Amino acid sequence: MIYDTFNKRKHVITYKKNIIPSREQIDNLIKKTWELTPSKNNTMAYEVFVLGPDKQKEKNEVYKRSVSNHFRVEDNALAKGNLHKSIHLENINYGHMLSCPYLLVITQRVLKEMNEYYKIAIEKDGHYAEQLFEHELDTIESLTALEVGLFANILTGLCVEDNLDVSYTSCFERDVSKWQPELNFVKRLPLLLMSIGKGDIYRWQRLKEKNETHLDTKADYNDVVKWL
Repeated sequence: MIYDTFNKRKHVITYKKNIIPSREQIDNLIKKTWELTPSKNNTMAYEVFVLGPDKQKEKNEVYKRSVSNHFRVEDNALAKGNLHKSIHLENINYGHMLSCPYLLVITQRVLKEMNEYYKIAIEKDGHYAEQLFEHELDTIESLTALEVGLFANILTGLCVEDNLDVSYTSCFERDVSKWQPELNFVKRLPLLLMSIGKGDIYRWQRLKEKNETHLDTKADYNDVVKWL
């Protein structure tokens, strides 16, 4: 059942170093995800950069972009009086990016052209496709982020079915210039970081060790879902 599949996903703190899925396995899962993920106008206005086992240096740099953003947000909150102290403690929940065999960096992209169907729509009906223009990407950021979420969710299900673990990070520098020059493939707004591998230590284990599981509750259902 789909419920049982997604119920198996747990956030990974560190991945197993001795179990490295093959490139072929990961590529097959990503291709299936590409097939299944819906997209407005079939444009998929994002790029998925895959850092494999041989890209540890780049993974370390991606991790730094999460840590620096975390510290900056805390410092800003402290300056505004919204936080009483900031000790720059690195969040262990980012650790999955350092130990994962595969790290996906997903960013916006500009399309070179629309498919033939929408070329006709543009020609006949004056249809406007923001995905074709660099200066319009900010107007479709929320839509693209939604589609990336769908992509990540489908890839999650496929990975779990294939006995693999995944984790996400959405805390990172959004200013593209801060990714340069070490990560020069990031040329547009980053939207999500996602790791894949075989988990070794999970977040739930850390909580259990500290006897804090009962404290980490999800937002109340009735606060999230409103029947009108």
